[in-house]
Amino acid sequence: MNHNTGVQKRLAAGGNITAGSNSMLYSWLILILATGVQASIAFVSLGIGSLAPFIESGLGLNKSQVGFIGGAVNVGMTLTALLAGRFVDSRGEKIVLLIGGLFTGAGIMLASLSNTFPVLLLLLFFTGLWAASATPAGSKAIMSWFPPSKLGFAFSVRQTGVPLGGLFSALVLPHLALAFGWKAGMAVMGVVPICGALLFQLLYKTSPRSKAASDNPHKAQLNFRWIIRNFNIWLVSLTAVTFMGAQFIVIAYLVLFLHDQIGFSIALASIFLVISQCGGIIGRIFWGFVSDTIFRGKRRPALISVGAIAVVMSFSMIFLTPASSVWFVGIMSFLLGFSAIGWNGVYVALISELAGAAQAGTAVGFSITLIQLGVLAFPPLFGYFVDITKSYQASWMMLAILLVVGILMLLPVKEKLGTTCNR
Repeated sequence: MNHNTGVQKRLAAGGNITAGSNSMLYSWLILILATGVQASIAFVSLGIGSLAPFIESGLGLNKSQVGFIGGAVNVGMTLTALLAGRFVDSRGEKIVLLIGGLFTGAGIMLASLSNTFPVLLLLLFFTGLWAASATPAGSKAIMSWFPPSKLGFAFSVRQTGVPLGGLFSALVLPHLALAFGWKAGMAVMGVVPICGALLFQLLYKTSPRSKAASDNPHKAQLNFRWIIRNFNIWLVSLTAVTFMGAQFIVIAYLVLFLHDQIGFSIALASIFLVISQCGGIIGRIFWGFVSDTIFRGKRRPALISVGAIAVVMSFSMIFLTPASSVWFVGIMSFLLGFSAIGWNGVYVALISELAGAAQAGTAVGFSITLIQLGVLAFPPLFGYFVDITKSYQASWMMLAILLVVGILMLLPVKEKLGTTCNR
């Protein structure tokens, strides 16, 4: 408690809290908090994939409709991610995360009352309007509390909150749905982001650097104009469109693929979704560490590497058959998550560094707005190919090709060598 009191006094005095052992310890607390909030929001956005087989059966949906359900939250996020980012830069990350968490939880609780496909889509869309707050606000918090030499690792650890949320949703929600129905599972989802938002509100203290950056709305307006004209931010974001599409295809369809094509039970297939989420968690930490150390602060080589592995794994899924051993399917699921889910932390670090600390929230919000296109387009397209071919092979091949296109768009990107490489 004495440590927190000391930090608060230094905050009140406007001192330099980014130096010294006490402030570094508090920075790690901030990282834990930001990761937890990210996980609580992801428990909702990714939990839809865990409940997909039950919703499909309960509402009588086809595979394309399942893809729309998986992306409905992200439709809402598309409309508000940029607005959330700008509010983070102008009003601060703390209040944005509080409002976002409370309304995300309330929205998914309302969605649990749905009895028809259109009503469910509408309420999931409403939920997504608030879920967009987590990434720009969390990015601002990390950018404000960590030195440049540790940003890649810190961003990647924070972004493990997404697969962590997916992991816990895959562990918990199918069992709840089996025991009580998918509506009960969806109602439980709403409690998690509310608790995460309240905990963050209780423990988080805004850094002087973040406060100073949010005190000039005119500068924020100029920053936004610079961001939308930044060619590098556009290229990285368009690459992330394909990567995000791959991530949500894995989340929405891996269980269905293993059930329909390989013949696993839903319960067993859900375990492999958990394994893929574990791969994503390890991948995000691994690639963040690699970008900080082996690539000496360069994010682009790390993104190219993880994308190349995702291409190989997407293509390799074609060769899974009912004769494949459980161990082999487990390894494939892990590597698919390690690549298709493991890229996000390095991406957020690169976008934030391209923009700088003062405009990180706006840049991340703008980029998230663009990358939701991958969530909206690719999972339904994946499901459409499954519906018309009665097989998953063409869909996995399509995904591999899209990822190759995404990697090619990274090649012209120029990083800020002064802030990322020379540390």
